Amino acid sequence: MTRVIDLGCGIALEMHAILKHSLAIKHLTLSDYSAKTLEIAARLMRDCPDRAKVEEVELVPLDLLAEPLVARLTGGYDLVVTCNAFMHFPEQDHVRLFSEIAAQLSDGGVFVFQSHFKTLEPDWKQSIISTMQRRMAAEGAPAPLIAQAGRHIDRFHQFHDYYRVYNWLEQAGFRYFDAVFRQRFLGIFVAFK
Repeated sequence: MTRVIDLGCGIALEMHAILKHSLAIKHLTLSDYSAKTLEIAARLMRDCPDRAKVEEVELVPLDLLAEPLVARLTGGYDLVVTCNAFMHFPEQDHVRLFSEIAAQLSDGGVFVFQSHFKTLEPDWKQSIISTMQRRMAAEGAPAPLIAQAGRHIDRFHQFHDYYRVYNWLEQAGFRYFDAVFRQRFLGIFVAFK
């Protein structure tokens, strides 16, 4: 793998997991809205046991909702990854971002999109929140944190159905795409340019 970018990378834990699987990367771009988060991601990447598999790491502060990708990125990526970032964005931004991501990929490049999706059950959103809060309580999280997490999900997480994601990927011009993993509300799509 030559060029990889993690959009909305947070502290880049997904990249650590990818590197464990013998993936060598010539140029890794970590991009996030928060400069502080990027500093932590850089420090954790320096200390990563698999860091030698990456020749070069670039940090790019980028507000995905305020500026187009082309304003900060050079394109030609072989792999674009985003995990748990886009669920915070409104629907119209998904459509735009999927098209911009397709434009940033090299021919044959791959887009891996992990997010939260609607489940096929009554009162699905409250069911997701309740399940998460029960798990946090079982792990000993303080009650105020559990309540805050529930409010955060209810207020800020956008849950879409799979049909919409298929349409967005098709509109963006990806030649092949599919949901390759689903476990309750968590799903992963892979799309090829």
